[in-house]
Amino acid sequence: MTERRPAGASSLGHVSEPGSPREKWATLPLVARLVWILLLVALGMPLRADRASVGEYQVKAAFLYNFAKFVEWPGGPPGKTIVIGILGNDPFGAVLDFTFEDKVIAGKRFEIRRFQRIDQLQVCHVLFISDSEQKNFGRILEAVRGMPVLTVSDARDFVSAGGVIELVLEDSKIRFDINLSEAKNSGLRISAQLLQLARKVDGR
Repeated sequence: MTERRPAGASSLGHVSEPGSPREKWATLPLVARLVWILLLVALGMPLRADRASVGEYQVKAAFLYNFAKFVEWPGGPPGKTIVIGILGNDPFGAVLDFTFEDKVIAGKRFEIRRFQRIDQLQVCHVLFISDSEQKNFGRILEAVRGMPVLTVSDARDFVSAGGVIELVLEDSKIRFDINLSEAKNSGLRISAQLLQLARKVDGR
């Protein structure tokens, strides 16, 4: 069966000659690609973040999935689905929907919701806040303060501003920092495995 590709997937890399490494990567099943990505991350090997080969936001989408796997919500994720929210400009596009397609955690499927403005924000379990909203971080984080929401962003100094997880590009590798105090204030429990993989953990 031919693998389904998300709409707009061509934006993740340039058109390649048949048989090139980039084309071979594209033919791998999504699960195989995610396993390979996470092996590279665990081994500390460099990941290109220039939208060629493994695209930057394809990697970051895989991180979001694994954050959801290794974070516990009080009483388990409420509701019938695990909601991944994107606030502001969406850097993922269809890659995010494709990554979470058919994924299940604790018997619950994922739902992707996109919000352009803070006044549209609805309840979600994981909230990725785009760097387009950096000037509104204070208002956004105050709106979800004390709620069981895992806030994530790749904007600089997000953890210092009160976010829970900040994705960081360092030496061509995507790493992440954790604000453990804010996670605890939100009633979230982050697994020891995830803490060990973090570049930096504040508030131990």
